[in-house]
Amino acid sequence: MKQIASILFSAALVAAHGYVDTATIGGQSYTFYQPYQDPYMNPAPERVSRAIAGNGPVEDLTSIDLQCGGYSAGGVVGSSPAPLHAKAAAGSTVTLNWTLWPESHVGPVITYMARCPDEGCDDWLPGTEQVWFKVQEGGRQGTSNTWAVTPLMTAGNSGVQYTIPSCLKPGYYLVRHELIALHASYQYPGVQFYPGCHQLEVTGSGSIEPSDLVAFPGAYSPSDPGITYDAYKATTYTIPGPALFSCNGGNEIPNPDPVPDTTSPVSTPSVPSVTARTSATDVSVTIQPNPTTFSTVPVPATTSVADPEEDDAEEEECDAEEGEDECDGTDEDVEEDEEEGEGESGEDVGGDDTEECDAEEGADECDASEEDEEEVEEGEDDEECDAEEGEDECDASEEDAEEVL
Repeated sequence: MKQIASILFSAALVAAHGYVDTATIGGQSYTFYQPYQDPYMNPAPERVSRAIAGNGPVEDLTSIDLQCGGYSAGGVVGSSPAPLHAKAAAGSTVTLNWTLWPESHVGPVITYMARCPDEGCDDWLPGTEQVWFKVQEGGRQGTSNTWAVTPLMTAGNSGVQYTIPSCLKPGYYLVRHELIALHASYQYPGVQFYPGCHQLEVTGSGSIEPSDLVAFPGAYSPSDPGITYDAYKATTYTIPGPALFSCNGGNEIPNPDPVPDTTSPVSTPSVPSVTARTSATDVSVTIQPNPTTFSTVPVPATTSVADPEEDDAEEEECDAEEGEDECDGTDEDVEEDEEEGEGESGEDVGGDDTEECDAEEGADECDASEEDEEEVEEGEDDEECDAEEGEDECDASEEDAEEVL
C-alpha cells in the first residue's frame, strides 16, 4: 500500500507542475531534457537543453539553481552544460512546448539570453556574472484572470514563443526560459520559479552585443512588486527583471536622422509637400501646402526728396489740371544762394509782382534776374512758397520791389 501511495503521489507531483518538453528551433524539432527518463538511460541522450532537477520549483532567490532549474542539494547542478547547440538564424522564432500547466499556478512567462564564449556553451558556466538580457516577457492582461501562462493550461496548446533579436552578433548563446507561479506569492517566500536553459548557435549578419545585463541569482529581489504580489486581487502586475531588449531602442539606440529644412523661399510661387523624418523609426510627416498663390508685385523706384535745409534748389511742380500744386521751394538759406549764384524770386526785373508757373508743361522754374541777385546780396528778400496749400505765386515784398526799381 505504501508503494502504491508513493507512486500515486509522484504522479500527482508530476501533473501538478511542469517543464519544457519539446521545442522547434530553426525549423527543427528537439526533445528537451527529460528529468524522469534521461538520468536512467545508458548512454545518456545528448540534448540541446541543460539538465533540470524535475518539474518542481525553485523558491530561493539567492540559490544558483535559480539560473537553470537545478537541484544542487540533490547533486543536479542547474547550469550543467549540454553537449549540443541548436542552430537558428537571428530574427527567427523559437517555440517551446510545456507539459500541461496547472490552472492554479498563474503568473508571467519570461525569456533571457546570454552570450557564450566563442568556443560555445557546452563548457561554460555563467556563475553569478551579469551576462543575461531579456528578449521576451508576458504578464497579466490588465486586472483580468488571463495571464501569459493561461494558454499552457489547455491540452494541445501552441506553446510559448520568443524571437531571437535580428541585430544580435552571430555566435553561441545560452537561453534561460522560465514560468513564475504567483498563487502563493502574497508574501516571501512564496513565489515559485520554473526555469530551464537551452543552447543556441545564432547565425546572421548582426553586430549588436547588448550591454544592459543582469545576473542569476541577483536579478530579482523579494521586495520587487513582481515577486511579492497578491494574484487574487484585481491589481495590475509589474513583470520583474530588466527592461526588454530591442534592436530599435533597447540597450542600443541608433542616432535619429536629421530633420530636413522645411522653409520655402519667399519668391517660390507654391510650397511643396515636405517629408520629415523625426526619429530612429521612419515616420513620414506630410506638411500640406497652403493654396495661396503668390504674385510678383513690382516695387517703384524710390525718388529721393531733397531736404529743404540741405539742397540748394528744388523744382516746383504745379499741376493745374489735377488741382494739385506742388511748389518745392528752394532752401531759404540766402548764404548758400549767394555762394552758388542762384536765387529764387517771385518778381520780374521789369517790376512784375508775380511769376506764374506754366500748368500745361507741369513745371516752371522761377528765376530771379541778375539785378535781383544784386539786391539780394545787399538785402535779404523774404520769399514764401507755401507747398502744403498749393500756392503758385511766389510774392516778393513791396520793399524788395522798390529796391528793384
